[in-house]
Amino acid sequence: LAGGELKLCGEPREAISGLAGRIWQKTISRPELASAEREFEVLSRRLAAGRTVIHVYSPEDPGEGFAPVAPDLGDVYFHALGRAVESPAAAAA
Repeated sequence: LAGGELKLCGEPREAISGLAGRIWQKTISRPELASAEREFEVLSRRLAAGRTVIHVYSPEDPGEGFAPVAPDLGDVYFHALGRAVESPAAAAA
């Protein structure tokens, strides 16, 4: 749900497995965040020991020190939400 509208429906395990191999993680400094957000589809960010850990969506290895991670429902939600913002018609498909 976003803005009171359903953006994605289906079995959670299927949605998660649909992102397998496409979620990448990297620990960056806070000043690097703005650049990462311009260059990648950043799904989430969190602080860990004073550093910023980001999850990005990319069908291929984005390189630059990213490591693959298992997707979770948060990744599914933020990826679907990002698609809905970019193209409301694509999110409904």
